[in-house]
Amino acid sequence: MGDNSLLGVHSVPSGQQIEKDTSWLGSPAIFLPRRQESQKFDEDEIYRPRPSLLAWRFFYEYLRITLPATIIGITALAGLVLTIYMALALANQPLLLLLLLPLAMTGIGIASTLLVVILKWLIVGKYRQRVEPLWSVFVRRSELVTGLYESVAVPALLGMLTGTPWIAPVMRLFGIKIGKRVWMATTFITEFGLVDIGDDVAIGASTSLQTHLFEDRVMKMSTVKIGDGASVGSRSVVLYDAEVGPDATLDALSLVMKGESLPAGSQWRGVPARPL
Repeated sequence: MGDNSLLGVHSVPSGQQIEKDTSWLGSPAIFLPRRQESQKFDEDEIYRPRPSLLAWRFFYEYLRITLPATIIGITALAGLVLTIYMALALANQPLLLLLLLPLAMTGIGIASTLLVVILKWLIVGKYRQRVEPLWSVFVRRSELVTGLYESVAVPALLGMLTGTPWIAPVMRLFGIKIGKRVWMATTFITEFGLVDIGDDVAIGASTSLQTHLFEDRVMKMSTVKIGDGASVGSRSVVLYDAEVGPDATLDALSLVMKGESLPAGSQWRGVPARPL
């Protein structure tokens, strides 16, 4: 890849080299002669951070590394739990141990997830549409919340709730708008309050409702809306400012470009998505 070049998500380059100052998207990739310019920021917020921004990043990255294990340790009350199970094992009570273990692990998962929910609201509050330079403190805070969500809440609880009726109420705690009777087999959501999912929606496994992109070292975040009765296939990506209309269908491994709107009742497939 040449200097200042861009290869979009889910894209497959058609040749062995991407020339400098060019942008490509699709499978196979097509040349984009023009693309939206990013908002201009100072050099010390984009490429060469001033010492204060560097210090803030070190601070938040330290929390991102250490907090997940700390949360699991606190919620598990590790010493007490291990002591109880050791006593049951020594007392030769395997049936009781087997019955209590799922309850204990479920309790740990719920407590860990609720703590992440609280930290999310304390650290970033409600997500809103915004544009931020790569080295801004907000980006560091948002990445910390994403890290806690992915390394604590997802493995401890949400990953086991995918495809069940229980995932929706937990996701709502993070700020996602989710309607009734939604089948959701993914946890690939970051800026929770920018996602609006209607009633009777089906969202496939590992599908990304991508409410932000880093373009030109600038973080841009905006809304994603999935209309009532819509279906989004597995491993598809819906970029920010896009809408999947009511009863529309997006096939697996497809990409909805930012700013696009799939009409109600239509069917789409491909990278970028094309009408069937």
